[in-house]
Amino acid sequence: MEKENKATLDSAYAVEKAIEKIADLQNQESKIVEAANAKIKRIRDEANTEVSEKEKQIRELALKIFSYYRKNKKELTRDGRLKMVKLYAGSFREYFTPRAVRIIGEEKDAIEELKTMGLRSFIRIKEEVDKEALLRHPRKVAGMKTIRITERKKKFVVVPFATEKSVIIDIKKS
Repeated sequence: MEKENKATLDSAYAVEKAIEKIADLQNQESKIVEAANAKIKRIRDEANTEVSEKEKQIRELALKIFSYYRKNKKELTRDGRLKMVKLYAGSFREYFTPRAVRIIGEEKDAIEELKTMGLRSFIRIKEEVDKEALLRHPRKVAGMKTIRITERKKKFVVVPFATEKSVIIDIKKS
């Protein structure tokens, strides 16, 4: 609770001046906040530029590590017995993401197409596409307009022990 100020205003003119002073102080407040927000925006923009450059450098280094890995995979993985290569500074490995079902367009259209094709077993009772079932039977939906089964994607990951922040890159099929 604020203390009551003992000083009083003794006229309507003094009250008028006090109100004007409040407005002036509020305007100053707004200007301070606006200036601070502008500084914050400049700082964020500068930081984003710097971060973007660092991300580019990190990706380039990860790609170089991947290139070295590809050239020396047999030796590094001991003929495939090791899944992860561990070094003093960090580790790296390649792996596949799981296959996934992607609905093209609206899910209701995919449901209608499954019904039309007599594939009701891929439709859940609440009428949504059963992606897990589709992954078990991908040939049954081959050629559909509204459903595609994406293949597993190969990824490569580098994990510096100093930061434990993973750098993951997609590996294109060669």
